[in-house]
Amino acid sequence: MNNVKHGDSVTRRSFLAKITALLGIILSYGTFFAFAVRFLYPPFLKKKRKMYLTAISAIPLGRSVVRTTPTGQKIVVIRLQDGIRVFSSRCPHLGCQVFWRPDKHDFHCPCHNGRFDQNGVAIGGPPAKEGKNLVTVPVEIEGDSIFVWV
Repeated sequence: MNNVKHGDSVTRRSFLAKITALLGIILSYGTFFAFAVRFLYPPFLKKKRKMYLTAISAIPLGRSVVRTTPTGQKIVVIRLQDGIRVFSSRCPHLGCQVFWRPDKHDFHCPCHNGRFDQNGVAIGGPPAKEGKNLVTVPVEIEGDSIFVWV
């Protein structure tokens, strides 16, 4: 007869139980690490798309308009003698909303009296001391239409 004791041998049931437990652990840790990597390294390069802002003719010379992108970012478009400029309307100092002053040809941040010239360069207040300029938004002109990439 068979001289193998049941205590010494590996039964099919115990083998399958051990394999199932091992697979469960591997899948659990794998899922955890996959989510950890996605959290620590989010996709930085998201696909950008062209967004229509406004018509050039809709902005009087020397004036500005504010638009909001689908992500909620507010951008300001100014029409000057030498062309169109588009900037983020957030002050780089503390994130307050800047606005264009057509009479002084500058951007003004009311939070700490920051000032920026028509090119977005800081010329007064804390942003000038810190050397922080407005963020330029790339613009594309097609006929009378203004587009940005968001």
